[in-house]
Amino acid sequence: MVQEYALAGSPEEAVEMVAADPEAIVMGGGTTLMPRATLGELNGRRVIGLARAGLDYVHRNGITTLGAMTPLRDLTDIEGMPILADAARSIGSWPLRSTATVGGNLLATRPYGDLVPALLALDAEIAVAGADGERTVPLADALESGGAVAPGEILREVRVPAIEGSTSYHRCARRAANAPAVVAVAARVRRDGDTVTEARIAIGAVGTRAIRATAAEDALNGTAGDPAAIDEAVGRALAAVEPADDSVASAWYRARMTELFARRAVEGALE
Repeated sequence: MVQEYALAGSPEEAVEMVAADPEAIVMGGGTTLMPRATLGELNGRRVIGLARAGLDYVHRNGITTLGAMTPLRDLTDIEGMPILADAARSIGSWPLRSTATVGGNLLATRPYGDLVPALLALDAEIAVAGADGERTVPLADALESGGAVAPGEILREVRVPAIEGSTSYHRCARRAANAPAVVAVAARVRRDGDTVTEARIAIGAVGTRAIRATAAEDALNGTAGDPAAIDEAVGRALAAVEPADDSVASAWYRARMTELFARRAVEGALE
């Protein structure tokens, strides 16, 4: 049971507090933790809050840097990044987007984390800080290793390169708003003339974590994005995931929607 709540006043203080107590629960916007706290399900003695840690910012200078505490509402109309804006707008209601944060959404488990496929498609990196300093790692590598943030560390910011190519984001849910995702797919395609030179396809909400479907990307690279290439990419995207049953959807339904929405995302980026 939680016995203490400590509020960090700066990024440096947040790092010191978390490094000194790796077992502490780190709270951002609290949209996933507060319901658990209300039910008495938080198994920790101490909570460290980041609301005043100075991690709420959007900097744009070639790359776009998003502080971990940036509310999702700040992304809903971000200029020149429609894939991030679309992903942010798909999450909950306006009050939720005003509270939920970039970092919290990135670290949330299925069926949440709708921002992650878009960030993967954009080759985003994360900056993580701990007692040994700050490290930067590609988001795809952090997720593949099983944990973006280790005990005793905090997620400080997300760094997104300038977008090259065209993008598309598609999300399936039971309702248009205020419903968790069945599947979310983001795609980015860069061409040289008619030839696809770089493809990114990322899928979230299907398995335990969002993934990049690299085999599906390879099916598009070097092609004209013709129907046969799209069919192959969609088939490989479906093969890359392991749909799970939960209260949101069955594994069977998730698989069918993954196939449909992967096609929509790929075709949208190609168009």
